[in-house]
Amino acid sequence: MTKSTAKTPTGLARWEGFKLLGGAPCLDFANTLDWRGSDAPVDWLAGYADLIAWAARAGVLDPAAAERLRARAERDSAGAAEAHAHALALREAMHAIFAARIEGRRIPSEALAALNAALSDAPPRQALIVLSGGFAWTRAPGAEGFDAPAHAAIWSAGDLLASDRLERLRRCADPVCGWLFLDESRSGRRRWCSMADCGNRAKARRHHARHRA
Repeated sequence: MTKSTAKTPTGLARWEGFKLLGGAPCLDFANTLDWRGSDAPVDWLAGYADLIAWAARAGVLDPAAAERLRARAERDSAGAAEAHAHALALREAMHAIFAARIEGRRIPSEALAALNAALSDAPPRQALIVLSGGFAWTRAPGAEGFDAPAHAAIWSAGDLLASDRLERLRRCADPVCGWLFLDESRSGRRRWCSMADCGNRAKARRHHARHRA
């Protein structure tokens, strides 16, 4: 199930229900593998079309660029599949780095090397554009390749890891969920990715346990 429904809808329409709770594109990107702690995780990035849809939903890819990439993917399915596989590997590298930081463990060298390689390969950021959700970086001219949907996540990960906002990195207290987020609360004691979802489920479980006792 997803953070909004008991069943995952199919097609691009399902992305309307994907909640952006991370507070940074890199965390929302890592959260596209839903319910990591369950026996049946839900992978929102089932194909390259989903990678484009995530970037559009996150507000980091403008509609015109998204349409150009969809058309290009139809012409070059092999190239799109390669970019999709690379994005999944990068997502797991990011998650490994963030999880290690949260748990106070040593950052996996392989994961950091993968992120650094992606940062090196990503085009330079050129300018800011206004999108419906706020602002997004534009790439250098001619840099709109198959990896473009993941660029914002790559830049965001580098920015977060090098900033003091890293101290606010948290993981949902529901071990089955495991979504990552930045705790921007005044108290700094936020526990859930969403009180309306995981928080309420935890309250319901405690209520049920008390009544059984």
